[in-house]
Amino acid sequence: MLLRLGRRPALAGTVLALAASAVAAAALYRHGLGDNRVYFGTDTQAQALLAGAVAAQLLHAGRLDRLLRRRRGPLVATAAGLVLGGLAVLLSHGDSWRAHGGFVVIELAAAVVVVTLAGRRGVGERLLTWEPLAYLGRRSYAVYLWSYVLATWFHSLGAWQLPLTVAASLGAAEASWRVVERPALRLKRRLEPGGADGATEPGGADGERQQPAARDNVLSRAAP
Repeated sequence: MLLRLGRRPALAGTVLALAASAVAAAALYRHGLGDNRVYFGTDTQAQALLAGAVAAQLLHAGRLDRLLRRRRGPLVATAAGLVLGGLAVLLSHGDSWRAHGGFVVIELAAAVVVVTLAGRRGVGERLLTWEPLAYLGRRSYAVYLWSYVLATWFHSLGAWQLPLTVAASLGAAEASWRVVERPALRLKRRLEPGGADGATEPGGADGERQQPAARDNVLSRAAP
């Protein structure tokens, strides 16, 4: 809907929505609703989607071309990656900083890493397109959903909790990918304008072969 108003209004609206989500997180936390409300609330967790939407609009509009063409791009990606790594180590469950702008910092840092590495050939690009990581990425949301449930179930197992949670989460994510997500993606492609009954879903055999070409299109935009 915002895109119908033009690129600038759409970008401005997305940024405002991101700010509103961040303010809502801080307000809810201060009113005593707790970390769980902020972490699991759709309105507060919209920051992740909105930060990605901002980055996508900037990239599509060509406003990040200079950053992608310059040598400082990898340095920016490295700095953002260090921020993410540091926060992963330092932050703990219930830390109030996450609700007071912390989520915005995390999401924007992740967006910076993706944008800067997506437009460059090199170690970062090879790492992100490494098949095991690509495989995990296609199932990452399912892993995220299942891991919380399974970690709760295995909480009383002590040292066995982590390995069992990891193994069971990967297995459950693979099952849900085959039973739920892949059929849903196939149906989505069939319902799209011009879709065909034989259309393959992302991550399928044809989808795998299409990935290098799609990636080259992104890389060509950032080439000097």
